[in-house]
Amino acid sequence: SSGINAEYGAIIAYLFCSLLGGGFTLTFVLVVMLLAADFWTVKNITGRLLVGLRWWNKVNEDGSSEWVFESRKEASSVHHSETENRLFWIAIFTSTVVWLLLLVKNLLSLALGWVVVCLTGVFLNSANLYGYVKCRRMQGQRFRVLSVTSSVDNSGTRRLEVPLALITPLNSR
Repeated sequence: SSGINAEYGAIIAYLFCSLLGGGFTLTFVLVVMLLAADFWTVKNITGRLLVGLRWWNKVNEDGSSEWVFESRKEASSVHHSETENRLFWIAIFTSTVVWLLLLVKNLLSLALGWVVVCLTGVFLNSANLYGYVKCRRMQGQRFRVLSVTSSVDNSGTRRLEVPLALITPLNSR
C-alpha cells in the first residue's frame, strides 16, 4: 500500500502546498521530485511486487528501440492478491486522470506555470500506465509472438524482450 500512497503524494503536495504558504518554486520542486520518485518506484518496485510485472525501454547501439517486459512465472511461489492487483490498476489509472483534470483546469484558468507542473504529472503517470498496459497485454499474448526472447532468471522471473516493431501490431488488435 505504500506504493499506492506514493502514487498520490505528488497530487496531495500540489493541492495543499500553496495553502500552507509554499510559493510556486517550492511547490514546483517538491511536486516534480515526488513525481520522479513515484515514477521510478511504480515502474521498478510496486508493479513487480503487486502485479508481478515490470517494463522498460532500451535503446540499442544502432538507435533502434526495444520494449522489455518481465512477468513472474505463473508457477511462482509469490502470490498476488486480487485486492492488491485492483488497487494497483485503480491507482495508476486514477492518478493519470487526476493530473489530466488538473492540467485542463490550469489551461482554462491560464495558469501557465502550473500547466508545466501538471504536464510533468501527466507525462510521467501516462508513461507508467502505457508501459504497464503494454506489459499486461504482452503477458497475455506472449505465446502468439514467435520472436520474443524469453529467459528465466534465478529468482523465477520470466524476462521477455520484444522488438518495438512487434509490439505495434499487437496494440491494434
